[in-house]
Amino acid sequence: ALRIGFLCASGTPPATVIGPYWKQSLGAIGVELVLDVVDRTTYDSRVEQRDFDAICQDWRTHGEVDGYPVWHSRYA
Repeated sequence: ALRIGFLCASGTPPATVIGPYWKQSLGAIGVELVLDVVDRTTYDSRVEQRDFDAICQDWRTHGEVDGYPVWHSRYA
């Protein structure tokens, strides 16, 4: 069976809501999601070192953002 580690910072929505939901949903199709909940300092360090299978992050901006140059492959 496929096993995926999901790195989360403790007390965040990925750790408390999203991760458990994905774990249950993926389990229904035979994928084991292992929640790896760590303190924020450890989380930041592991993200910087790219020491994870999967993470869930958000991106916040102030004001309007033109997404075209951010997401279009033309700018890759």
